[in-house]
Amino acid sequence: RPLVRVDDGVSGGGAVFVPDGVAPRDLALAGLWLVSASDNAGDAVVRLGASGAPPGSYDWDVVRIRHCTFDPGGERADGTNIPPLKLVVAGSIRRLIVVRCILSSLTVEGDGYVDSIRVRDSILAAQHASDAALTHLQAGVDLARTTIIGDVRVEELHATDTLVLGEVVATNDQAGCFRFSAAAAGSHLPPTYRSWPE
Repeated sequence: RPLVRVDDGVSGGGAVFVPDGVAPRDLALAGLWLVSASDNAGDAVVRLGASGAPPGSYDWDVVRIRHCTFDPGGERADGTNIPPLKLVVAGSIRRLIVVRCILSSLTVEGDGYVDSIRVRDSILAAQHASDAALTHLQAGVDLARTTIIGDVRVEELHATDTLVLGEVVATNDQAGCFRFSAAAAGSHLPPTYRSWPE
């Protein structure tokens, strides 16, 4: 598969995907292996969109990421650190769909916005279980058959067959569902069904 080495983005660089203004505004990434070209932990990011989009408009209608690995980092054989490559939404997206991928984290920064996030058959692996692996406090998040190492902080959560090795905080606990899934004790979950903890 294609290997993409992403710059550390010291001057706001990294990999940035922005639309060219031609409709339809869809973005598809498939079959890529993206790694950090830096040894500085936390510097390398892939940004979707740019901040400052006019209110009510979207950089993309749909962003689909399939069969991709955004290197979650770890440790080399000699004990040195491999930094994670983070996926960050900096612009506005109507729907973000992640299928059969490995990511270190998925976050929304600044005035970035996503109407809905759907993750299927994937792994989100923050380097430390106490780090946020998935953060978006303004949108509905739909997870299925997904393993998450790290915390999840979202507005509304629908999760099925999902394992979260971290704390889940769904601020709207009157909507959504957490079924056939598990999260750390002390999580603030939506209504649960045959899940741990109940």
